[in-house]
Amino acid sequence: MPSRVACLFPTFPMRQSDFEPDRVPGFPAAVDRLAARAAGIVSIGPHTFDRPGLASPSVSAELTLQAHYACYIENLAMAELWQRHYPPCHYVAGYSMGMFAALCHSGALSFDDGLRLMHAIVVATPTVIAPGPYAMGVVEGISADEVGRHLAASGPDLEITDVYAPRTILVSGRLNSVARLLEQCAPVEGVVDTLLIPVGAPFHSSALRPMGAIIRQLLADVPVHRPRCAVLSPITQQILTSPDDIRQEVADNVSHTMGWYATVRALVDVGVDVMLECGASVRLTEHARRNVPGTCTIQDYRDFEHLFAAAP
Repeated sequence: MPSRVACLFPTFPMRQSDFEPDRVPGFPAAVDRLAARAAGIVSIGPHTFDRPGLASPSVSAELTLQAHYACYIENLAMAELWQRHYPPCHYVAGYSMGMFAALCHSGALSFDDGLRLMHAIVVATPTVIAPGPYAMGVVEGISADEVGRHLAASGPDLEITDVYAPRTILVSGRLNSVARLLEQCAPVEGVVDTLLIPVGAPFHSSALRPMGAIIRQLLADVPVHRPRCAVLSPITQQILTSPDDIRQEVADNVSHTMGWYATVRALVDVGVDVMLECGASVRLTEHARRNVPGTCTIQDYRDFEHLFAAAP
């Protein structure tokens, strides 16, 4: 029986610091070509494609923009390489702002429109909230209910914004509140790790609901097409097939809670047996390897490197 392929698109904090582009056949050339096209739309900086940790660790608006550009371009470059060796994908799913690369790869948005729209949303997002700093936090080892019991004591602005796995929970809020929550959770029985991720806004929290109207206005002049393959929403786990579905997903993306674990399970439920991570990341595939039931081929750039090193 033919494989059913899903392409998974990571978001910018998932880019790996040890990724070596030259070890993936064809990747640097694909990035260069897409970056040249992007440079006619946005300002691509000299350090846009530096690995995380090599540039300044501060969370400035410009660094955030450049990280989004790099992720968008790298995701689409890797998707192009996978497509040379696998059948066209049946489904796409984008983690957080990885949605824009997913929608471009599906044909719902053009490369240019996806980049312009992502840029405009990233620029507008800080305008609807009070000045930061903000952060996202990861608690690994306990359930969402257990994390939830610590939220109120850490800060009224905190929200659970993703159940990434049954015992990997993400929260968003002000940096000090997130840090307090992680301190409270660290000694809790069962917790194996916590991680603080400084960000420019509390992504996927209700604090960003005003973005819905702004994004709908931005979408008014953007052509949205019926996708060539099904788009699976990480917010609702519904299959999106119409332009109206896509518009709603884009409008909701930054301000609604995700459920990535449920999204991956939904892909399995519709018969996906090949998952390909598209980008300079292994986070989504490592998650799938741990949490996807049954037999499923799961590949990321490490697999591309050894599977296709001899290919033209």
